[in-house]
Amino acid sequence: MDFKIELLEKENLKTVPWKNGLGLTSEIAIFPKAADFHDGDFEWRVSCAQVSAPNRFSQFIGYDRALTIVRGDGLILNGENLLPRAVQYFSGSDKVDCQMIGSPVLDLGIIYKKGEYTVELQHDFHRTLNRAGHKEAEVEIKVAQGHHYFYVVRGRGSLLLDKNFSEGDVLCAKGPVTFTIRTQDAEIHLIRASIMDTGSSV
Repeated sequence: MDFKIELLEKENLKTVPWKNGLGLTSEIAIFPKAADFHDGDFEWRVSCAQVSAPNRFSQFIGYDRALTIVRGDGLILNGENLLPRAVQYFSGSDKVDCQMIGSPVLDLGIIYKKGEYTVELQHDFHRTLNRAGHKEAEVEIKVAQGHHYFYVVRGRGSLLLDKNFSEGDVLCAKGPVTFTIRTQDAEIHLIRASIMDTGSSV
């Protein structure tokens, strides 16, 4: 990956069956890029999935996982609630029974090789309504060494390269880099998925 900043539009996300065959995942990124998820020869993957019925998560021996909610009321994982804006980290080898708290859920997660990477999922809110009531503003985002993916949960804007983004699109950044977005709404809600080699930090 030799890019610094890219816009990945939702229409271009790759659809991949779950390992257990019980659903579909929209793949945001996989490393190495030529890796085959089902062959298990990947280092890490970032993806989002629709959960509309109770299920058991696929197991990934030798990997860890991080998960958060994009839309919906949340999930119950082995009896523990995963609510909107919260993040849960767990072993890929865990047997995880999943139920919905209410409405169907869209989640976003990272699967990564145990002990080789440090990952972070966090919800970023950029409120840009200024004193004059204007919604448009410029927001500077700085990331450290690593791969960073900003999933647009809510709001519209553009990169200063005049590439417009909206809900469901992904801003991809290879750090260290600083970039600027121009907002078109009073609030932009992004989920930042960061993957770093062990020893580095966001």
